[in-house]
Amino acid sequence: MRQANKQSKLEKPDAGELRMTRMGSCALSNAPLVPGEAVVACRLGQLYVKEVLLRHLLEKTMPVTHAHVRGLSDVVDVRFHPNPALAAAGARPSEHSYWSASGTSAYTCRFTGLEYGGRTPFCVIFPIGAVVSQRAVNELGVAAIAVEIGQFDAAGVVELNQSAAVMERRRAELLAVHAARRQKKLKKKQKKKKKRKREEGQSGSGGAAAAAGASSASSAAAPRAKAKAKLAGWRAASTVDAARAARPGKASKGHASKAAASAATAKVDASRTASSAFASIFHKDGGGGVVGGKNDINLFCRVATFRGLT
Repeated sequence: MRQANKQSKLEKPDAGELRMTRMGSCALSNAPLVPGEAVVACRLGQLYVKEVLLRHLLEKTMPVTHAHVRGLSDVVDVRFHPNPALAAAGARPSEHSYWSASGTSAYTCRFTGLEYGGRTPFCVIFPIGAVVSQRAVNELGVAAIAVEIGQFDAAGVVELNQSAAVMERRRAELLAVHAARRQKKLKKKQKKKKKRKREEGQSGSGGAAAAAGASSASSAAAPRAKAKAKLAGWRAASTVDAARAARPGKASKGHASKAAASAATAKVDASRTASSAFASIFHKDGGGGVVGGKNDINLFCRVATFRGLT
Protein backbone atom coordinates (compact mmCIF):
# COMPACT_ATOMS: atom_id res chain seq x y z
CA MET A 1 0.00 0.00 0.00
CA ARG A 2 2.85 2.37 0.79
CA GLN A 3 4.46 1.59 -2.56
CA ALA A 4 1.15 2.17 -4.36
CA ASN A 5 0.75 5.65 -2.81
CA LYS A 6 4.31 6.49 -3.75
CA GLN A 7 3.73 5.51 -7.37
CA SER A 8 0.50 7.56 -7.55
CA LYS A 9 2.35 10.64 -6.40
CA LEU A 10 4.99 10.17 -9.08
CA GLU A 11 2.43 9.84 -11.88
CA LYS A 12 2.02 12.96 -14.04
CA PRO A 13 -0.48 13.72 -16.82
CA ASP A 14 0.74 13.24 -20.35
CA ALA A 15 1.98 16.57 -21.74
CA GLY A 16 0.61 15.77 -25.20
CA GLU A 17 -2.82 14.94 -23.87
CA LEU A 18 -2.85 18.10 -21.75
CA ARG A 19 -1.80 20.23 -24.73
CA MET A 20 -4.46 18.64 -26.92
CA THR A 21 -7.12 19.39 -24.28
CA ARG A 22 -6.09 23.03 -24.02
CA MET A 23 -5.93 23.49 -27.79
CA GLY A 24 -9.41 22.03 -28.15
CA SER A 25 -11.19 23.84 -25.27
CA CYS A 26 -12.48 27.34 -24.58
CA ALA A 27 -10.21 29.22 -22.18
CA LEU A 28 -13.21 30.79 -20.39
CA SER A 29 -15.79 28.01 -20.19
CA ASN A 30 -13.48 24.98 -20.62
CA ALA A 31 -16.09 23.60 -23.02
CA PRO A 32 -14.82 21.59 -26.02
CA LEU A 33 -14.49 23.50 -29.26
CA VAL A 34 -16.90 22.15 -31.86
CA PRO A 35 -16.16 22.19 -35.62
CA GLY A 36 -18.12 24.93 -37.35
CA GLU A 37 -18.40 27.00 -34.18
CA ALA A 38 -17.10 30.60 -34.21
CA VAL A 39 -13.76 30.64 -32.38
CA VAL A 40 -11.42 33.57 -31.64
CA ALA A 41 -7.85 33.75 -30.35
CA CYS A 42 -6.12 36.38 -28.18
CA ARG A 43 -2.53 37.63 -28.17
CA LEU A 44 -1.62 35.04 -25.52
CA GLY A 45 -2.52 32.17 -27.85
CA GLN A 46 -5.69 31.19 -25.98
CA LEU A 47 -8.82 30.10 -27.83
CA TYR A 48 -12.35 31.23 -26.92
CA VAL A 49 -15.83 30.46 -28.10
CA LYS A 50 -16.83 33.82 -29.56
CA GLU A 51 -20.31 33.76 -28.05
CA VAL A 52 -18.93 33.11 -24.56
CA LEU A 53 -16.36 35.88 -24.91
CA LEU A 54 -18.96 38.39 -26.08
CA ARG A 55 -21.21 37.56 -23.15
CA HIS A 56 -18.40 38.19 -20.65
CA LEU A 57 -17.50 41.46 -22.35
CA LEU A 58 -21.08 42.73 -22.36
CA GLU A 59 -21.77 41.70 -18.76
CA LYS A 60 -18.31 42.92 -17.67
CA THR A 61 -17.54 39.63 -15.95
CA MET A 62 -14.17 39.01 -17.56
CA PRO A 63 -11.83 37.18 -15.11
CA VAL A 64 -8.62 38.88 -14.03
CA THR A 65 -6.57 36.25 -15.84
CA HIS A 66 -8.17 37.41 -19.10
CA ALA A 67 -8.15 41.15 -18.38
CA HIS A 68 -5.89 41.71 -21.40
CA VAL A 69 -8.96 41.20 -23.62
CA ARG A 70 -10.84 44.54 -23.57
CA GLY A 71 -12.86 44.05 -26.75
CA LEU A 72 -13.07 42.35 -30.12
CA SER A 73 -10.09 44.41 -31.31
CA ASP A 74 -7.89 42.32 -28.99
CA VAL A 75 -8.86 39.01 -30.61
CA VAL A 76 -9.00 37.59 -34.12
CA ASP A 77 -11.39 35.13 -35.78
CA VAL A 78 -9.61 31.80 -36.19
CA ARG A 79 -9.50 30.11 -39.61
CA PHE A 80 -8.53 26.45 -39.65
CA HIS A 81 -7.52 24.45 -42.71
CA PRO A 82 -9.63 21.24 -43.09
CA ASN A 83 -7.84 17.92 -43.03
CA PRO A 84 -7.86 16.54 -46.62
CA ALA A 85 -7.22 12.99 -45.32
CA LEU A 86 -10.68 12.82 -43.77
CA ALA A 87 -12.33 13.96 -46.98
CA ALA A 88 -10.31 11.41 -49.02
CA ALA A 89 -11.31 8.59 -46.68
CA GLY A 90 -14.94 9.68 -46.72
CA ALA A 91 -14.89 10.21 -42.98
CA ARG A 92 -16.41 13.15 -41.16
CA PRO A 93 -14.91 14.95 -38.17
CA SER A 94 -16.47 14.54 -34.77
CA GLU A 95 -19.40 16.77 -33.90
CA HIS A 96 -18.23 17.20 -30.30
CA SER A 97 -14.50 17.92 -30.67
CA TYR A 98 -11.72 18.64 -33.16
CA TRP A 99 -10.64 14.97 -33.12
CA SER A 100 -12.35 11.84 -34.32
CA ALA A 101 -12.67 8.63 -32.32
CA SER A 102 -9.47 7.33 -33.88
CA GLY A 103 -7.61 10.49 -32.80
CA THR A 104 -7.43 11.98 -36.29
CA SER A 105 -7.65 15.78 -36.22
CA ALA A 106 -10.22 17.66 -38.26
CA TYR A 107 -7.64 20.29 -39.23
CA THR A 108 -4.09 20.39 -40.57
CA CYS A 109 -1.43 22.92 -41.58
CA ARG A 110 -1.95 23.89 -45.21
CA PHE A 111 1.82 24.18 -45.79
CA THR A 112 3.32 21.16 -44.00
CA GLY A 113 0.32 18.82 -43.73
CA LEU A 114 0.87 18.33 -39.99
CA GLU A 115 -2.29 17.60 -38.02
CA TYR A 116 -3.54 20.18 -35.57
CA GLY A 117 -3.16 18.64 -32.10
CA GLY A 118 -1.22 18.66 -28.92
CA ARG A 119 1.97 17.04 -30.20
CA THR A 120 2.92 19.67 -32.80
CA PRO A 121 3.17 23.40 -31.99
CA PHE A 122 0.73 25.56 -33.95
CA CYS A 123 0.35 29.34 -34.12
CA VAL A 124 -2.27 31.88 -35.18
CA ILE A 125 -1.36 34.80 -37.40
CA PHE A 126 -2.67 38.30 -36.58
CA PRO A 127 -4.61 40.00 -38.10
CA ILE A 128 -5.48 37.31 -40.65
CA GLY A 129 -6.47 34.58 -38.21
CA ALA A 130 -4.95 31.70 -40.17
CA VAL A 131 -3.74 28.75 -38.08
CA VAL A 132 -0.50 27.19 -39.32
CA SER A 133 2.22 25.04 -37.79
CA GLN A 134 5.25 26.62 -36.18
CA ARG A 135 7.45 24.49 -38.46
CA ALA A 136 5.95 26.20 -41.52
CA VAL A 137 6.85 29.62 -40.13
CA ASN A 138 10.37 28.53 -39.25
CA GLU A 139 11.09 26.73 -42.52
CA LEU A 140 9.22 28.81 -45.10
CA GLY A 141 9.47 32.22 -43.52
CA VAL A 142 7.03 35.08 -43.17
CA ALA A 143 7.40 36.32 -46.76
CA ALA A 144 6.53 32.96 -48.36
CA ILE A 145 3.51 32.42 -46.10
CA ALA A 146 2.31 36.01 -46.67
CA VAL A 147 2.09 35.32 -50.41
CA GLU A 148 -0.50 32.63 -49.74
CA ILE A 149 -2.56 34.03 -46.89
CA GLY A 150 -1.94 37.80 -46.93
CA GLN A 151 0.50 40.36 -45.58
CA PHE A 152 1.58 40.22 -41.94
CA ASP A 153 4.73 40.78 -39.92
CA ALA A 154 6.70 38.56 -37.55
CA ALA A 155 5.11 40.22 -34.48
CA GLY A 156 1.73 38.91 -35.64
CA VAL A 157 2.75 35.27 -35.20
CA VAL A 158 1.36 34.08 -31.84
CA GLU A 159 1.96 30.54 -30.63
CA LEU A 160 -1.11 28.66 -29.37
CA ASN A 161 -1.05 27.10 -25.90
CA GLN A 162 2.10 28.81 -24.67
CA SER A 163 3.91 27.88 -21.50
CA ALA A 164 2.88 29.49 -18.22
CA ALA A 165 6.06 31.59 -17.92
CA VAL A 166 5.78 32.95 -21.47
CA MET A 167 2.09 33.62 -20.99
CA GLU A 168 2.65 35.62 -17.79
CA ARG A 169 5.35 37.72 -19.43
CA ARG A 170 3.16 38.42 -22.45
CA ARG A 171 0.18 39.24 -20.21
CA ALA A 172 2.22 41.86 -18.33
CA GLU A 173 3.37 43.37 -21.64
CA LEU A 174 -0.19 43.58 -22.96
CA LEU A 175 -1.48 45.18 -19.76
CA ALA A 176 1.33 47.75 -19.94
CA VAL A 177 0.37 48.52 -23.55
CA HIS A 178 -3.26 48.99 -22.53
CA ALA A 179 -2.25 51.30 -19.65
CA ALA A 180 -0.06 53.42 -21.94
CA ARG A 181 -2.83 53.62 -24.52
CA ARG A 182 -5.35 54.69 -21.88
CA GLN A 183 -2.92 57.32 -20.52
CA LYS A 184 -2.38 58.66 -24.03
CA LYS A 185 -6.12 58.98 -24.60
CA LEU A 186 -6.52 60.76 -21.26
CA LYS A 187 -3.76 63.25 -22.08
CA LYS A 188 -5.26 63.88 -25.50
CA LYS A 189 -8.67 64.49 -23.96
CA GLN A 190 -7.22 66.91 -21.38
CA LYS A 191 -5.33 68.73 -24.12
CA LYS A 192 -8.51 69.17 -26.15
CA LYS A 193 -10.34 70.41 -23.06
CA LYS A 194 -7.64 73.02 -22.31
CA LYS A 195 -7.64 74.15 -25.93
CA ARG A 196 -11.42 74.54 -25.91
CA LYS A 197 -11.29 76.60 -22.68
CA ARG A 198 -8.52 78.79 -24.10
CA GLU A 199 -10.51 79.44 -27.26
CA GLU A 200 -13.62 80.26 -25.24
CA GLY A 201 -11.61 82.69 -23.09
CA GLN A 202 -10.16 84.40 -26.14
CA SER A 203 -13.56 84.73 -27.77
CA GLY A 204 -15.01 86.15 -24.52
CA SER A 205 -12.22 88.72 -24.09
CA GLY A 206 -12.49 89.64 -27.76
CA GLY A 207 -16.23 90.18 -27.39
CA ALA A 208 -15.72 92.32 -24.28
CA ALA A 209 -13.04 94.35 -26.05
CA ALA A 210 -15.32 94.81 -29.04
CA ALA A 211 -18.16 95.93 -26.76
CA ALA A 212 -15.85 98.34 -24.92
CA GLY A 213 -14.60 99.70 -28.24
CA ALA A 214 -18.15 100.12 -29.49
CA SER A 215 -19.20 101.94 -26.29
CA SER A 216 -16.15 104.23 -26.42
CA ALA A 217 -16.78 104.89 -30.09
CA SER A 218 -20.43 105.68 -29.38
CA SER A 219 -19.49 107.98 -26.47
CA ALA A 220 -16.93 109.73 -28.65
CA ALA A 221 -19.43 110.10 -31.47
CA ALA A 222 -22.18 111.51 -29.20
CA PRO A 223 -20.74 115.07 -28.94
CA ARG A 224 -20.13 115.19 -32.67
CA ALA A 225 -23.69 114.07 -33.35
CA LYS A 226 -25.01 116.71 -30.91
CA ALA A 227 -22.96 119.44 -32.56
CA LYS A 228 -24.18 118.36 -35.99
CA ALA A 229 -27.80 118.43 -34.80
CA LYS A 230 -27.31 121.92 -33.31
CA LEU A 231 -25.74 123.20 -36.49
CA ALA A 232 -28.56 121.70 -38.53
CA GLY A 233 -31.04 123.48 -36.22
CA TRP A 234 -29.30 126.76 -36.73
CA ARG A 235 -29.32 126.30 -40.45
CA ALA A 236 -32.99 125.41 -40.41
CA ALA A 237 -33.83 128.47 -38.27
CA SER A 238 -31.89 130.81 -40.53
CA THR A 239 -33.61 129.27 -43.54
CA VAL A 240 -37.03 129.85 -41.96
CA ASP A 241 -36.15 133.45 -41.06
CA ALA A 242 -34.91 134.11 -44.58
CA ALA A 243 -38.08 132.62 -46.03
CA ARG A 244 -40.23 134.79 -43.77
CA ALA A 245 -38.28 137.91 -44.73
CA ALA A 246 -38.58 137.10 -48.43
CA ARG A 247 -42.33 136.42 -48.18
CA PRO A 248 -44.46 139.40 -49.41
CA GLY A 249 -46.64 141.18 -46.83
CA LYS A 250 -50.31 140.36 -46.70
CA ALA A 251 -53.27 142.39 -45.39
CA SER A 252 -54.26 141.34 -41.92
CA LYS A 253 -57.63 139.85 -41.37
CA GLY A 254 -60.24 140.01 -38.56
CA HIS A 255 -59.43 142.06 -35.52
CA ALA A 256 -55.97 142.84 -36.91
CA SER A 257 -57.30 145.07 -39.71
CA LYS A 258 -57.37 148.85 -39.33
CA ALA A 259 -61.12 149.15 -39.98
CA ALA A 260 -61.95 146.59 -37.34
CA ALA A 261 -59.63 148.39 -34.94
CA SER A 262 -61.38 151.73 -35.57
CA ALA A 263 -64.84 150.18 -35.13
CA ALA A 264 -63.76 148.49 -31.93
CA THR A 265 -62.36 151.77 -30.63
CA ALA A 266 -65.61 153.56 -31.43
CA LYS A 267 -67.66 150.91 -29.68
CA VAL A 268 -65.46 151.10 -26.64
CA ASP A 269 -65.82 154.89 -26.50
CA ALA A 270 -69.60 154.65 -26.91
CA SER A 271 -69.79 152.03 -24.19
CA ARG A 272 -67.78 154.22 -21.91
CA THR A 273 -70.05 157.24 -22.68
CA ALA A 274 -73.19 155.20 -22.09
CA SER A 275 -71.78 153.84 -18.85
CA SER A 276 -70.98 157.36 -17.65
CA ALA A 277 -74.49 158.60 -18.63
CA PHE A 278 -76.13 155.67 -16.85
CA ALA A 279 -74.00 156.34 -13.84
CA SER A 280 -75.02 160.02 -13.92
CA ILE A 281 -78.73 159.06 -14.00
CA PHE A 282 -78.59 156.31 -11.39
CA HIS A 283 -75.96 157.71 -9.14
CA LYS A 284 -76.06 156.88 -5.50
CA ASP A 285 -76.63 159.45 -2.77
CA GLY A 286 -74.74 159.64 0.40
CA GLY A 287 -77.29 157.51 2.26
CA GLY A 288 -77.04 154.53 -0.08
CA GLY A 289 -80.27 155.25 -2.01
CA VAL A 290 -80.73 156.22 -5.64
CA VAL A 291 -81.47 159.83 -6.37
CA GLY A 292 -84.95 160.04 -7.85
CA GLY A 293 -85.56 156.40 -7.26
CA LYS A 294 -88.87 157.02 -5.59
CA ASN A 295 -90.15 159.24 -8.40
CA ASP A 296 -91.33 156.80 -11.07
CA ILE A 297 -92.09 159.47 -13.65
CA ASN A 298 -88.78 161.14 -13.19
CA LEU A 299 -87.12 157.72 -13.45
CA PHE A 300 -88.95 156.92 -16.69
CA CYS A 301 -87.98 160.19 -18.22
CA ARG A 302 -84.44 159.78 -17.32
CA VAL A 303 -84.36 156.26 -18.72
CA ALA A 304 -85.96 157.37 -21.94
CA THR A 305 -83.47 160.20 -22.20
CA PHE A 306 -80.65 157.69 -21.66
CA ARG A 307 -81.97 155.38 -24.37
CA GLY A 308 -82.25 158.32 -26.75
CA LEU A 309 -78.68 159.17 -26.11
CA THR A 310 -77.57 155.66 -26.73
